[in-house]
Amino acid sequence: MQDVPLPGGARIPRGTKIIGHVVAVKRASATSKGEVSLRFDAVAMKKQTVPVTTHLRAITSMMAVSEAQVPEFGPDRGTPQYIWTTDLIGGQVNYHGGGLVTQGGEIVGHSAPYGVLVRADTIPGTPCRSDGDQLQAFWVFSSFACGVYDYGDLALIHAGRTDPRGEFTIQAAKGNVNLRSGSGLLLRVQ
Repeated sequence: MQDVPLPGGARIPRGTKIIGHVVAVKRASATSKGEVSLRFDAVAMKKQTVPVTTHLRAITSMMAVSEAQVPEFGPDRGTPQYIWTTDLIGGQVNYHGGGLVTQGGEIVGHSAPYGVLVRADTIPGTPCRSDGDQLQAFWVFSSFACGVYDYGDLALIHAGRTDPRGEFTIQAAKGNVNLRSGSGLLLRVQ
């Protein structure tokens, strides 16, 4: 959804496809909750496919993705998009015109075309980890986005950082898992 910078100055361009598959589906029953397990394991760039192992850091609904791309004060036909102020999923603010991403007045990253570049951070008590000083592409997610957003009926029960590595599982509170088209996923390469 945005250019992803790589070490050495290379990048994965916006619009690059990631290839994945459904690993398992468990239908809900009277005694068990519905689950779906997914794995994204290759990036298709130009004329090559590069294998990767990813884990899921955060997931959100299409509506939350849409809202994160609309300025705080609603669509304004007279204000160019590059100077909007938007709220990132997880709670930080992207000042497009100033080029900054902030949390409570502290600068935590930079605005980028179609997203943000931030340092992966964490909130105590959440399972996600901090990742040092490297700026990373987080699209519409904040630097400490972790888990499930705007899907009150779903839970991330396995992120894929541990065995089985690369495979993440989402569980429904009741009924079957329903991941709608347009949902946003924040995948991290291990």
